[in-house]
Amino acid sequence: MFPASEVIGLAEVWAGKARSSGAVETRGGRAIRFGVQHGHNLYRRPDRDRVEAELAEKQPRHLLLTPTCKYWGRWSTFNARKNPKFLKKLTKLREREVIVVNWLMRLYKQQVDRGGEAHIEQPEASILFKRPSAQVLRKPGKYHAFRSVLDQCTTGLRDPASKAPMQKRTWIVTSSQQLAHVLDRKCVCRVPHQHLQGTVRLASGNTVRRTEFAEDFTPELAELIAGVVMRLHVIAVGRCKWI
Repeated sequence: MFPASEVIGLAEVWAGKARSSGAVETRGGRAIRFGVQHGHNLYRRPDRDRVEAELAEKQPRHLLLTPTCKYWGRWSTFNARKNPKFLKKLTKLREREVIVVNWLMRLYKQQVDRGGEAHIEQPEASILFKRPSAQVLRKPGKYHAFRSVLDQCTTGLRDPASKAPMQKRTWIVTSSQQLAHVLDRKCVCRVPHQHLQGTVRLASGNTVRRTEFAEDFTPELAELIAGVVMRLHVIAVGRCKWI
């Protein structure tokens, strides 16, 4: 057991801006981050081994896995059906991604084995969860996961130019019934949404794809996750849906 002052509340793997970790630290907790922006190339075996070893050593209470989604989402699949050349390219890219996905699923199981909570974020209908290594999440047993459906417009996702809400329906697959309950939030918007298509100019003057802009969690979503990590959501949970 670690002294309370040394307990890691949250570890984020494949973290971008790692806003959830930042929110935990703002609340006085401890967090660690792994990803390209934090000095880790998770496509390299030595980097993956280093991350896995650090997780085993530090044993965070919560593990948040946010793998890249562009190769597993519905648009990639849709475009591949129309374009044989893109299908060939996508197939090769997915072969590379499968190595990382299998590794992330191993991290998920190791986290549960240590008595911690593990969470995976992906867009709705991501075929990542159809990979053989992910089927353990669907089977009754130790790793059987809950799934919440989150419309990110409910957590402040807005187009940076028009300020129109962006729905980005997301699945949170988790060992934690508490997190599944807190993040199961459906859209109640009464105005049109901005679709995740095309590019948009940021306040900095830079232009980015809307899909890229929406990859990072909003501050509001990060705060909800931090609240569960820091055990601030002491509420009775209903019956959550299994994945």
